[in-house]
Amino acid sequence: MLPPAPESVGAARRFVTESLSGLPDDTLHTAALVVSELATNCVLHAGSEFRIRVEPGSARIRIEVSDSGGGNVRVRRPTPSEAHGRGLQIVDALADAWGTVIDPADGHKTVWFILTID
Repeated sequence: MLPPAPESVGAARRFVTESLSGLPDDTLHTAALVVSELATNCVLHAGSEFRIRVEPGSARIRIEVSDSGGGNVRVRRPTPSEAHGRGLQIVDALADAWGTVIDPADGHKTVWFILTID
């Protein structure tokens, strides 16, 4: 578990790139960027500890970011003057697929995404 602190975003990126070492650089950079956006959401919006799960495969990878914070996960359309609200747009643009699962037992949410290995 990572604490809801700014330095956890960098720790999440490092964890993912170390877990996927040996993959093409483009895939590593994309995975790190998407995880960075999701980890930032955990820190800024959920305000809760979070964990990262990496499922490597031969043709694709699946990564999950889970937290215990409430709230809905939705793509926003911020105005140019708004400082926040573009993270899930980045996830949507870079991931081959992504979604959200809420555990009905405890309310924990998981945002997952899939990347095809180039």
